[in-house]
Formats: sequence, structure tokens, C-alpha cells
Amino acid sequence: MLAACQDGLPALILRPRAIFGPQDHSLFPRLLEANAQGGVPMISDGQAMIDLTYVDNVVDAMILGCQAGPEALGRAYHISNGEAYTFRELMEKLFAMLDIPLHTRKLPYKVAYSLAALLELVYTALPLKGEPPLTRYTVGSIGVTHTLDISLARQYLGYTPQVSVEDGLRRFADWWVKSC
Repeated sequence: MLAACQDGLPALILRPRAIFGPQDHSLFPRLLEANAQGGVPMISDGQAMIDLTYVDNVVDAMILGCQAGPEALGRAYHISNGEAYTFRELMEKLFAMLDIPLHTRKLPYKVAYSLAALLELVYTALPLKGEPPLTRYTVGSIGVTHTLDISLARQYLGYTPQVSVEDGLRRFADWWVKSC
């Protein structure tokens, strides 16, 4: 895509990280299900730093990208809320807002990754319906620090997240309680 920009295509790339909000049927519902099925995996004690992006902030970034001047074109922009939390902190906040006890399972990273690989193999070989309760993607997403530098988006797009992670968690929790 960036090569096409060099050939004159007036475009830019937005790379949002871990989008969440009301109507999310992917990110947090899976963690709520894991909690109900024996515990949320706390890989490396949940100390990985996680960068989330509230859905309205992604929409704002998209609008800003559409309105961007020529100096912003031909670049890739990381988009997040710009406020990282440890995975454990995020889970504690979310479950407190939902008034649900947080159940956790401690797993060292190597054990979690190996278990996830084995589960993926079993689900593929048998084949079992759905996805494994733990995948290598999940292990990497919650067990390894993932933070983004959004300074280019701030500089060239004028991007400033309007909804904080905490407000976004509250909005998700309110929606979840009403929908269940």
C-alpha cells in the first residue's frame, strides 16, 4: 500500500490496536467466557502492557485520515488510546465494573504457548467445532507487551483519543450488563 502511495495514490494507512467497545463480540466476551470456564489466563502474572483502542477513537482517526492534508499521505499511523495498562489491571477494572469476581489461572509464557499450540493441533486434527480455549494468538496478545507509539498520528492527523480506556471499559460494561 505504501508503495502505491509512492506511485501517486493519495492514501494513508491506519493501524488500530485491540479495538473494543459496546457491541464487541470478540475481545472481552472471550475473556468473560474464559473467566466462567475456569479463569482468565494470567500469562507471566498478567504484567504485559496492553494498548487498547476504543471504537469511537478509531472512527475519529478514520475521519481525520480522510481530512488529512498532503503532508500526511503515504504514511502508516498506529492508532490506540495511548494509555497502556497491564493485562491484569485491565481485567481487574473490567470485572469490577461488571461486578463479576475475576478468576485467574497463572501460566508461564512458554507453558501457555505450548499448551495453545497443542490445543490448536487437537482442534485441527479431530476436528472440533469452534476455536480452542487458548490459542497462540491469544497468548501473544495478552502475554507479551504490545504498546504503540501514536505520535505520528498526533502530529500529522491531529489525532487525540477522546474516550479514555476507563470510560471505554465503562461503556462496554454498561452495554454488556444491558445485553445479558
